[in-house]
Amino acid sequence: MKITEIEIEQFGPWNELSLPIAGEGLTVVSGANDSGKSALRRFIRGVLFGFQAEDTRRRPNVGSLQIRHRGRLFEIRRTAHDGGSGLVTSRWLAPKNAPQSHGSSLIEHCDFEIEDDVEEETLFEPESATLPLTDTLSDIVGDLSEKLFDQIFSLGLNQLHELSNLADADVAKAIHGETLGPFGQTLLAACDEMSHNSDRLWDAARQNSLRSLLARYEQLSEQVANQEQRLKRYGDKIRLRRNHERRLAELQSRRSQVQESLRGYTHIERVWTPWQRLRNLQAELLRLPRIDDFPEGGIARFDHIEQELQTALKCREALIGEAKQFHRDAKKVTVARELRRCSASMRALLDQREHIGRVEERARAAHAAVKPQKEKLDAAVTSLGEGWTTAKLEALDTSVAAHYRLVEKARQFRRAASKRNKWKQRLTRLSQLCQQQTADLEAAHKTLRGISLEDALRRARQRRAGSILSIPIARAVSTISTNDPEIEHLHSRIVELEQRRVSVSRQIERLEPRLILPKWVLGVLGFFAFGGIVLALLGLATGFASNALAGAAYAILGTVCGGLALSLKLHFEQQVRDSLAAMNDELRDNEARLREARESWETLTGQLSLTSPTRERGVAGEDASLARRASLEQESISGSGEQPVGLNAGGLLSSSASRDEEFTVEELERLIESKRELVRNQQKRTPWRTRFDTAAQELSTARQSWCDTLQQLGLPESVRVADTFDLWQRLAATNELLKAFQSAETEFKRHLEGVQTTRSRIVELLHRLNRRDLEQRTTPEVFQIWDQDLAQLSATLQERLRLRREERRRRAEAAEYSEKIDDLRLQRSALLRQGCATDRDDYARRVIIVERHEQLHDQIDATKVDLATAGRANPELAIVEDDLLRFDSSQHATLLTNLRHESADNDAAIERLREELGRARHEIEEMEADDEPSDIRLDREIVRSQIKTLAEEWLADEWTAQAIDGICARYERICQPGILAAASRYFARLTSGKYRTLWSPLRHRSLRVDDATGATWRLEQLSGSTRELLLLAIRLALVEDFSRRGINLPLLLDDVLLTLDPSRAAVAANELVAFAQRGHQVLFFTCHPHLASLFTNAGCPNLRLSQFAAATERLAG
Repeated sequence: MKITEIEIEQFGPWNELSLPIAGEGLTVVSGANDSGKSALRRFIRGVLFGFQAEDTRRRPNVGSLQIRHRGRLFEIRRTAHDGGSGLVTSRWLAPKNAPQSHGSSLIEHCDFEIEDDVEEETLFEPESATLPLTDTLSDIVGDLSEKLFDQIFSLGLNQLHELSNLADADVAKAIHGETLGPFGQTLLAACDEMSHNSDRLWDAARQNSLRSLLARYEQLSEQVANQEQRLKRYGDKIRLRRNHERRLAELQSRRSQVQESLRGYTHIERVWTPWQRLRNLQAELLRLPRIDDFPEGGIARFDHIEQELQTALKCREALIGEAKQFHRDAKKVTVARELRRCSASMRALLDQREHIGRVEERARAAHAAVKPQKEKLDAAVTSLGEGWTTAKLEALDTSVAAHYRLVEKARQFRRAASKRNKWKQRLTRLSQLCQQQTADLEAAHKTLRGISLEDALRRARQRRAGSILSIPIARAVSTISTNDPEIEHLHSRIVELEQRRVSVSRQIERLEPRLILPKWVLGVLGFFAFGGIVLALLGLATGFASNALAGAAYAILGTVCGGLALSLKLHFEQQVRDSLAAMNDELRDNEARLREARESWETLTGQLSLTSPTRERGVAGEDASLARRASLEQESISGSGEQPVGLNAGGLLSSSASRDEEFTVEELERLIESKRELVRNQQKRTPWRTRFDTAAQELSTARQSWCDTLQQLGLPESVRVADTFDLWQRLAATNELLKAFQSAETEFKRHLEGVQTTRSRIVELLHRLNRRDLEQRTTPEVFQIWDQDLAQLSATLQERLRLRREERRRRAEAAEYSEKIDDLRLQRSALLRQGCATDRDDYARRVIIVERHEQLHDQIDATKVDLATAGRANPELAIVEDDLLRFDSSQHATLLTNLRHESADNDAAIERLREELGRARHEIEEMEADDEPSDIRLDREIVRSQIKTLAEEWLADEWTAQAIDGICARYERICQPGILAAASRYFARLTSGKYRTLWSPLRHRSLRVDDATGATWRLEQLSGSTRELLLLAIRLALVEDFSRRGINLPLLLDDVLLTLDPSRAAVAANELVAFAQRGHQVLFFTCHPHLASLFTNAGCPNLRLSQFAAATERLAG
């Protein structure tokens, strides 16, 4: 989009303005301040994005822009009033030579008005072909927001200075890009991981440093070497256990095989026996008669009950005897009652023995530290002087806040005193100057005998013009003709001395202004001197307050600055002073010789007049013509700067400047200027006196505030700040000693209280144990005796506990047998009552017949069950009846006997091996119960693993971090966004190659600049003009990027080159012209002619708003 014309009917200061704009290149819009340049910028922005509400509330805003967009001429018109953003009308314009076939030279587009918080409203004209507005205005502006337009395309000097515009989200996204790309993300993730690993490693390293780990590893290795014999015996036991376990496994395997064989043969035997018995019982049952109504299995049950009863009685008696024996053994074990009651307290103290030892050691150390602290405190309090006590020091506030408050009040007091003294000195100097000027003027008035300076100046100028007949010295001398060589030589001498006097006077007049340095030089030297004084005072304050080394550095720096200022002033003035002194000496010497020559001239000319009257008459006759020639030459002489020389009545050479009773024109002018300066100085005295009074009042207020602060802080009142700060430092040091003493004393009391508490508990336990003989022993000795007593007590209690546990177990088993005996007796009585018998014999006789019958039935049933159970016991073994018929019991019994003998032998051997293995395991467990060797080896392996892990991880992370840092550094410089690359090219051209590369660090939306030497600079480190060129280069790159994306809007610049020096401004102007020649429209608004001339010299058109303003006023009138 290119603006070709701006038409404003009413906006801001403009009415009926038609401003043609060059469609291509750069256009300068120049005008004085308040000529409407900023209004033009706001108007262009308002037409494109809507007028501001404050502009439209005051008065209606109406205007349009004629633009060229994609080869067509468009007109965008906006009308706004009552605070709205405006009614927009867009149309395209047909060229002048286009055919009028459509009946109109323009096609109206739709218009709509946008109000605050009101819906959009579209108005259509039925007589024109209409299109949506977004097809025109949105196509021109695109997705560019008004905020981005202000930050990129419309720039004033203030907007260019604001770095915050580049930190905006949209602008930063446009500059730095939306993403770093997969490789950049990978680099950042790797950097984060390396940083995390490094932090974790070094955290671990602070807890387990390599040095301490190595020392610990050597110590553990020595302890492991001392455990070799123990480990050797442990290895022998391990090998013995392994042999026994291997032999046991072999025997168990053989036993399993034998048991498998036994299981097979036993299964046949088990099945054959009930099978054969079942056959026999069934045959016998068929031979016996049947008897009913008799208890079944009575005799067997009776015998079984009787047998179990006898067994239970025997077991109960044996258990009761064992329990009584355990009870007697437990009674024999005796334990001291008081020792058992106090054992818990004793163990608690023994568990704290290390802590108690540390507390006693700390108490001794604290007691040793209290006495020196007390001595230092007493000495410091004594050094403070009378009236200072420890209680007063404790009440004194020496906190950091109080120190800052005191420093601030002192600074205010000193600043007020310095300000009062400064104005006092100024008033004193001004009064002295006025007095000197008044004295000079009074002396001049006395010399002039009441004539005013202005009248005297006027007379002196008239006298210089023609009141005295003067001719050049050479011509005056030539008028005198004499044959006396001495007079000729004297004439030549007078002429030479007069010329020399004039030359020296002119040199003195030229050198005197150089004696006074320029004001800016005096300002710079004064700044250096003031800075030197401030730094010297700051160094003294810092040296006495906190750090002597820093104070010395500040004092040296201040001395150097002050000395540098004085040296520069003396250096520049001394040469001129020496030259003036030499010339003044030469001038005085020349005037002395000139007076001698004139006296000789007067003497000789007097003699000549007596001897040569005819010559005098000739000379007098020639006076008229000589005077006429002198009057004609007067103007040329005065214009050339030569000193006029005349002939007096006696014929002597004379000069108007040589008379002491009159002033020269230059002296009178200086006196008049001095009179004017005296008036100005007298006018200054009143405001300066007011400022001096104000400064004095501020000093009084600051002095009172300073004294109040001293009183609040508990310090004696004094206006000597240095003495007060010296006392404050000594009080702060003494207060620190007091705090150190109180802390040491509190620490000692705390440790002493802990030691006394522990000792009182120990003495109390000794009294309860009736061991008063140990009260004089030390705590470690008492703890050692307690260790022995507690170990013996623990062993005794364990033994008694074991005996009582065994006694309780035996009695519990005997009680179970008693219950079983009672139950069996009840069963036997019930069985006799059921069989109507009195005893077993009677019962046997009654059941002998029935019993056999029932026995056979029972045996048959049991045999069937046994047979079925035997068959189900080994379902995987299949047996047929033929095998049972062929079964030989004798051979089978022999085979089973052999297998059982072998199994018994195996069981015995296994039992023996188990006993030996149990002993070996018991010994191994005892060795393993002592964890010291394994703990030492484990600790050594852990330490070695930690050392290896720390070293490997540290090396790996260090190498990886170095590699990633190198990759990141290279990636930051060669993989930057396109905006920064383009901005780098613009910036290099704007700075004439001094700065080459513009880049942004990873993850930071901040800018870095590399200069020609490779040094990197941050944005805030650059000078103001360089930073402005950098921000201008970024704007140009952004405009170029938006142009490539189809948003080609004009660039509006308002005096952005104002702060640049002439050389940089010229380079920047040429770059802007070149930028505009690449297809970008640039409107440069300025009120400075020298900036406008930079572009007009390059062939850019210059629109002077003063011409259009005059035309606008004529139209408005």
